[in-house]
Amino acid sequence: MVAVTRGHAVWRGPLLPEGSVSKVGAFRTFFGTSGPDGMTIDADNRVVVATVYKQSITCLKQAIGR
Repeated sequence: MVAVTRGHAVWRGPLLPEGSVSKVGAFRTFFGTSGPDGMTIDADNRVVVATVYKQSITCLKQAIGR
């Protein structure tokens, strides 16, 4: 997963065995003056995204890797 701040989105793509990625696309898009500024994974394997716009933190409900 990659935070694309100027694109106002979080992208995801499968990591292939040789280390490359394919089929990269938007996982979640955000609205406002700025996109995601940082991310982490919580204890429940969910993506947590910080945004400067409205100084918010969003926990995406969809678990990753399942």
